Amino acid sequence: MMEKKANKRFWMAGAVVLGGSLLFCSGMTVGAATSEPGSAGDPLITRSYLEEQLKGATGGYECITMKKGDTLEVAQGAQLIVYTGSATVTGNLIDLTSGSLANAGTKVQKYHSYLAPADGSGFTAAATCVIFLSGEKQ
Repeated sequence: MMEKKANKRFWMAGAVVLGGSLLFCSGMTVGAATSEPGSAGDPLITRSYLEEQLKGATGGYECITMKKGDTLEVAQGAQLIVYTGSATVTGNLIDLTSGSLANAGTKVQKYHSYLAPADGSGFTAAATCVIFLSGEKQ
């Protein structure tokens, strides 16, 4: 008699565990299927997902590192900003920050926004520098 009760308890416990597992798995499946990765429903994200989402976060600017003596020529309408280092103007550029024209050979001001009025304008690095470019290279 005692053996029948133990056997019955074993099967009842197994049924409860199996039922709970099925309920848990179905909840996980439904939750995973309805939540967008990185959303409030699924806030944990991977580094690669974050980097993919932030690719265009620089406002369309490409980060370019130039070594001393390198020249960067851009297409008409391109915008350039020197972030670090120093450079001189190649061709003519419009300094949008100061509202002036920067002729060839003019030393570039850091953090100023420059606009290329014609193809072939750009910068020559006087030292290693980091430049942000919005537009086409030539």
